[in-house]
Formats: sequence, structure tokens, C-alpha cells
Amino acid sequence: MLKHFILFSSLLGLLTACGGGGGTKTPEPTPVISSSSLSSLSLSSSSASSINSSSASSISSSSSSSISTSSSSSSIDPCNNTSGTIFSECLNTNYGSIVGAQYSPSYLEYTESDTSQQVQWSIVDTASEYNKALSVTFKDNARKGQIFIGHPGGTPATQDLSQFQTGSLEFDLRILGPGDAYDYAAEGVVFSVRMDCAWPCSSHEARVVIPTLGSWVHVNISIADLLASGLDPSKVSASLVLIPKGNQANLNLQLDNIQLSKGGAIKPSTVILKEDFNTKEIPQWQFTKAVGNASASATTYSGFGAALSMNWLSMMDTLRFETTLDKNIDITNTDASFQINCWNNTNRNFTFQMVATDTNGITTTTRASDGTSIDADTWYNVSAQLGSVFDSGFDPTRVVKFGVQFRYLGVSASTTSCQVDTIRIKPTVATLQ
Repeated sequence: MLKHFILFSSLLGLLTACGGGGGTKTPEPTPVISSSSLSSLSLSSSSASSINSSSASSISSSSSSSISTSSSSSSIDPCNNTSGTIFSECLNTNYGSIVGAQYSPSYLEYTESDTSQQVQWSIVDTASEYNKALSVTFKDNARKGQIFIGHPGGTPATQDLSQFQTGSLEFDLRILGPGDAYDYAAEGVVFSVRMDCAWPCSSHEARVVIPTLGSWVHVNISIADLLASGLDPSKVSASLVLIPKGNQANLNLQLDNIQLSKGGAIKPSTVILKEDFNTKEIPQWQFTKAVGNASASATTYSGFGAALSMNWLSMMDTLRFETTLDKNIDITNTDASFQINCWNNTNRNFTFQMVATDTNGITTTTRASDGTSIDADTWYNVSAQLGSVFDSGFDPTRVVKFGVQFRYLGVSASTTSCQVDTIRIKPTVATLQ
């Protein structure tokens, strides 16, 4: 019989969609919109999990960002430095190359620009205080391109950027011509921004909306948020990946003052369990059938966490996606969390919850959440404070397995496709004080 964690129901959680950006049509010297954090879902023992997603954040990505108008590049060091300047007047080759890429009809990277490509670029004189900037043009709507600064190839070179992990990724961006990329619903041109650490290792994408045309806008993205969604700062292969979302034809933009800035003191990690699925194989994680005969598979081909495909046969089929730990862990007074994103047009008539098994084979779960309560193609953070009181028989000091459990509520055979990422267990903050 499954047991339940006894959680502190007075500790509320939020469910807001994964971070985003924004802006204003009237230039001002101060930031105008800061994105919300990743959607969060709190699991409580006394009531059903609540979802509290604001409209501003419901279409945002998993990393927070802020934007403001920008007027000068004078604070950026020359590009031949060894600090965090990636591009200012020219490219700092310590961070790799300028690389264009397209996804259709197949993935293709190129480090030299020509007019036949989906992504074309050059360094131009802006005839302003910005001096030289990186000019980028996207050619059509079919090939879906991106521009990045980093190391190309299937096994790219990497660099340790851990010194910036409490800081930010910043850059100035100007839309010269939106082409087909202007999103009238978002009231601007929408971009995804991320950092890569050798595929499939990557942060999730921060959503940034540039509402102004012809004006420089400063974008600031918290690296801590990129770390929270899977970035490994010790092996960064691309320090900036910029992707126009939706249509791209004839979009022309300029980039300048691309910079990594340091933040506060770097504190030692207190994480007890961490899984970002940053390798091409996930042999440590397997599906087990708790109830019924459903089948499932897991891969990392999508680049963001483990992509799960669950083939349900009948109501109450229950699957666990879990790992056997290298050593027993103590989950007393800890916070447990994971991120989930279920694809569009997939069956979301299921529940999901975290599951732990002790060395005696006794299993316990957090309160279940309903898959129909989350939006498709949106990352959510699911979290629970585990406290110090557990049901009789379960030993929280000797946990040997941990994972996520899914239970089907439909009546006929169907398939569910979701991604799971950034599984964490760490001490509750109060216990560290």
C-alpha cells in the first residue's frame, strides 16, 4: 500500500509558468518588466495541489529575465580581455565562434555566413555610440534558425564558467526590421535564450519579448535560473543561444555588449540528490510497473531532460520512473522537486507525484497532482517540503530509490508524452540556519 509524506500544508507554493521577459514601448532608463520564475506546483498533505499561474508568466520559459532600454556601451571592456565580455566591437574568441544553425529540413551548423543560409550575419558599424555590432538576418519561415556564440560540432569544446554562476548573462539587442517575426499577441518579437553545456546538457529557454523597433534594449538573464533548469557551468559549450520564435522571414536584428557578469559569493552546494539528464544515455533511470501492464520508454533526444513516452492500457495503470541511488539518503527536513512539461496533443488524463522507497522496500509518495490541471508545452516546477513526520513503517533516513510516479485515469488505451527534468532534493532552508 502506498503511503503519503506528511507535509506542512501551511507552507504554500506557487504555480506560475516558466520565467519570461517583457518591456515597454516608451524608452526609460530603468527595467520595466522582470519575468516570473519557473511555474511552481506545491504538494500539500491536506488538500489537492494548487495551480496559480499568472497570465504574464504562463507562456514564459524556465529562466527569469529582465529588459530595459539601453543607451550606451561605454561600460563594456574591449573584447580582447579575459573577463566576461563575449562581444563588444568584436568577438572574444575565448568564447568560441559566431555560429548559425537551422533545424529544417535537417539540423545544420555553419561558422561562415553566406546569402543562401537561413541565418546570415556580419559585424557592422552602427554609426552611433554603439560603434560596431553583430548584425543578424533570418531568411525565411521554413528552416527555423538560431544564432549562437560558442563551439560548434557534435562534441564541442567547453569552458568552465563557474565564476559567473551567481551573476547574469546580459546583452543589448535592437530590432531593425521585424519581417514576419512580429507576434501581435505578445506585442513584440519573441525570442528564446539559453546556454548549452554540450548537448543534451542545456539550460531551459528563457522567453524574452522585444516590444520596441529601432531602439536598443538591454536584456538581463539570471544564470542562477539557467542552473536551476539544468545548465552545468563547468562545461559551457555555448554562452549565448538566441532563437526567434514563430516566423523568422526577413527578421533583422543587431546584438552588442554580450557579457557575463559576476554576482554574489558562491556558496557550497547542499544538494542531496541532483539529476539533470545531461548525458545521452540514462541507464540509471528506469521505468517500473507498479500497477497494470502499461509500457514506457525514456530518451534524452529532446535536449531538455528525459523525454518519457507512456503507453497506457487501462485505468489505474501505474508507472514509476525512478533510480536506485548509489548510497542511501536521508530525506528528513528536505525540499524535493522536479520539473515537468507535457506535450501538446498528448493524453494528460493522469496523476503524477514523487515517490521514494526505503531499504526495507516500503514506498511512500507525495500528494498526487492532476495532469489535466497543467498547460501543454509549458514547464512546471513541482515541489514539496517533506518535513520530519512520516507514516509508520517508512524510514526516511534510509531511502534507496527516488523518482516520479504516474497513474492513468482514462478508460481506454492511450499514450502520454512528457519531459521530466532537474530532479532535486536539498535541505529545507530553515534546517541550514
